Amino acid sequence: MDDNYISLLWPDNEQVYASKTINLNDSTIESLDIAGFCKRLSDRFDEYDYIEYILTHLCHDEGVIKYRQNIFSDIVSSKTLLSSLETILENLKGLKLIDNEASILQDVTFWTFFNQYKKLGSYTDIISTINEAFKGLELKSEGLSKLKNIISSMAENEEFKKISKSINELSVDINEIKSLTLGINLDGDLNPIEATLVSVNKTQFKDNGFWKNYLDRQGMINIMDNMSKIHRLGNDPRHPLMHHLSKDIESLLKPVMKNLSKTLKKLPCINTNFLTSLIPEITFYLRAAELYNYLTEHKMPVCMPQVLSLADRKNEIKNTYNANLVIQLLKRGIDTSKEIVLNDVLFNDDGRIFILTGPNRGGKTVYTEAIAFAQILFQAGLFVPGTEGIMSPVDSIYTHFPVDENQTVTLGRLGEESKRLGEIFAEASSFSLILLNESLASTSFTEGIYIANDVVKSLRYLGARALFNTHMHELAKETDIINNTITGNSKVVSLVTGIENGKRSYKIYKGEPLGKSYARDIAIKYGMSFEQITKSINIRKSNNTKLNLSANH
Repeated sequence: MDDNYISLLWPDNEQVYASKTINLNDSTIESLDIAGFCKRLSDRFDEYDYIEYILTHLCHDEGVIKYRQNIFSDIVSSKTLLSSLETILENLKGLKLIDNEASILQDVTFWTFFNQYKKLGSYTDIISTINEAFKGLELKSEGLSKLKNIISSMAENEEFKKISKSINELSVDINEIKSLTLGINLDGDLNPIEATLVSVNKTQFKDNGFWKNYLDRQGMINIMDNMSKIHRLGNDPRHPLMHHLSKDIESLLKPVMKNLSKTLKKLPCINTNFLTSLIPEITFYLRAAELYNYLTEHKMPVCMPQVLSLADRKNEIKNTYNANLVIQLLKRGIDTSKEIVLNDVLFNDDGRIFILTGPNRGGKTVYTEAIAFAQILFQAGLFVPGTEGIMSPVDSIYTHFPVDENQTVTLGRLGEESKRLGEIFAEASSFSLILLNESLASTSFTEGIYIANDVVKSLRYLGARALFNTHMHELAKETDIINNTITGNSKVVSLVTGIENGKRSYKIYKGEPLGKSYARDIAIKYGMSFEQITKSINIRKSNNTKLNLSANH
C-alpha cells in the first residue's frame, strides 16, 4: 500500500473491507427515515449525499469501527481541531472547484496555466494551514496522527518550501493580470525563433520609457509619439490584427506553457487528489460532531460504546433514546431532557429476541427505532445515544414496518407482509438485527397470532437479534413454550411498556404482557370497571325515583 494513502474512514484501502460492508436496503432506509435524519445533520446539497452514503453503507469490521471512533473522539475533544477542520474543509472545496474548472479545458492556454498556478498556490496554503492546525495537538487516533505526519512531511519538504516561497513572491490572481512581458529571440533576418514569458504584471504596460528618453536626447521629439506610444486596436476582439496577434502569442508560448504545466504536475510534493478525496470524510465527521455537541448542550447523554466482535452478538446500552426523534423535537424548541424517557437495551445471552407489548402510543415504535439508530451510529464509528454501552456489529439490519395501502393492492396486506417477511428470512443470519413493527396487525387475530408465532420460532432457530413490537399479548405469553420447544441460542423474552397510575410511563422492562390488567387500570381510571359502574347505578337508584321506576319495568 502507498505510504501516502490516507483515509479517515478506512485504516487500509476500502476494497479490503468490501465483503464486510452492509448496504442497507431501500425498505430499511425508508421505514427508519434515514434520509430525513441525514438532512437534519446537513441540508447542504453538496454534503447530504456524502453523509447518507456513509450511514447506509456500514462496515461490520470491529477494527474499522474502532479506527473511526478514535478519530471522532479526537475531533470532539478539541475545539481547536474542530474549528480548524471547518476552515480546511471550505478551502478543500475551493480547491476541488479549481480542479473541476481546469479539467473542462482540453488544451494548455494562458488561462489553464495560470489557473493551475493558482491551484498550486491554494494547495500550498492549505498544506500550511493544516500543518499549523495540527501543531501542538495531542492526537490519539491512528488516522489523524497519520494525516498529521504526512502533512508535516510535505510542509517541511525543502522543495515544497521553495515552491511556497516562489508562489508567495510571484503569485498573481488571474483576475488581476493586466499585462504580460515577453522575451523574443530573433534570427539573423530578424524573424522570431524563440519566445518565453518574462513576467506577469498587475499593471498595464505604459509608453516605452526607453524610446522616449532616447529620442528626446536625439532631438527627435516629433517622431517619438509614433514609435513609443501604445496603439489601441479597438474594443472589438474580432479585429484582424488583434486576432492574429493573440494567435501568434499563443502559438509562441504554447511550448512554454506545456513545459511549465508538466513541471507543476510532476512535482513530488504536489498531490491535489490526496486532499480533495478527504472532503466527504471530513464533512461526515464534522456534521456528526455538531450533532454530538448539539445533544450534549441539551443535556442528552451520549457515549462511545466498547466495541465487541461480531461473534459476541451483544448490544447493551444504558439510558438510550431515539436520536432521530430527539433532533426533531429539539428543532421545535421542546426540552427533551425533561420530555424524553430513557430506556436500556439488553441483547445478550439472557435475551436476544424480544416481544414488546403494551398500549397504543406507549412508545413501542419509538423504542424500536432507537435500537436501529443506535446500531447505525455505532457501525458508522460514531457515538451512541446513552450513558454507556458495549456493542457488537451486525451483518445487516432488516425492518418490517407497515407500508402504504397502495403497495398491497396486488397481494393484499397479509400477502404483502408475508412476502416481505419471507425475503428477510431468505437473507438474514444469526448476526443480523431484525426489527418488526406491528407486523401482521392487518389480518384477523387468529391468522395473525398463528403466523407471528411461526415468525418468532423462526427467529429463535435462526439465532438473530430481533425486536417484535406487537399488540398480540398472547404471543408474548408463549415465550417459555418457544424457548423449550425450538432449538436455538437466541432466547425469547417478553418486554412491556410501563404503566404507572393508569398512565403510560414509556419505560421498557422485562415482564409478562399487561393484557387485561392494563385494560382494567384504564377502566378504573375512567370509572368504567363493573364495580364502579354498578356502584354509580346504585347511587342513582337511591337518589332518583324515576330511575327506580324504569328499572322495575
